[in-house]
Amino acid sequence: MKSKLQKCFKILTVGVLFVLSAQLLAQEVDNKDRDMGLLVQIKRTGTNFYVNSGNKKYELGDYAGAISAYTKAIEMEPNSKEAYFNRANAKNRNNPFGGANFNYQAWELKVLEAAKDYTKAIELDPSFADAYNNRSLMYIQVCSASEELKQSAEDDINRAIQINPNFAIAYYNRGYLGFLYCKKIDPRKEYATALQLDPSIAKFHDYIAQMESND
Repeated sequence: MKSKLQKCFKILTVGVLFVLSAQLLAQEVDNKDRDMGLLVQIKRTGTNFYVNSGNKKYELGDYAGAISAYTKAIEMEPNSKEAYFNRANAKNRNNPFGGANFNYQAWELKVLEAAKDYTKAIELDPSFADAYNNRSLMYIQVCSASEELKQSAEDDINRAIQINPNFAIAYYNRGYLGFLYCKKIDPRKEYATALQLDPSIAKFHDYIAQMESND
């Protein structure tokens, strides 16, 4: 009888230990999930902080400072399409054309460097119409001697409009591309569409007036 009780006690003890071990394991998993969630939250908060900091610097005209802030955001969250997109904008603004000691080749390389950030934003979000539009502008700036870049500029601006058919600035930019390089694009038609979609943008009127004065 005693041996049976001892055997039952051992079985019960093993069972209790097994249940306790399972409970402890579940608790450990819960703690890891909680810690992981906390890390994700901290990363998201840090990324937003640097993106917002970059935005403020950009608005103040501190484009180098904005680039630095967006870079820190990317280091914290490499999949932040906003950080890549905004850094590309800042790189473009931090690379003015002309001025004393202007070096065209260095300027062109920086334009293409900004385009890479737009490309990364597009890879993260293939429906990012603003990124297609802005990358097209980068290519328009440097495509005078490259048929491949002219085609890339046209493909990007067409894709932006395909994603967002009411994208007024994209029609304007497609008209600009047609005005400069692409004869199959009718600038007047593009500018007219842009004006119809957004009459408040004065430069649309300015370009149409300029075209009419050149006739």
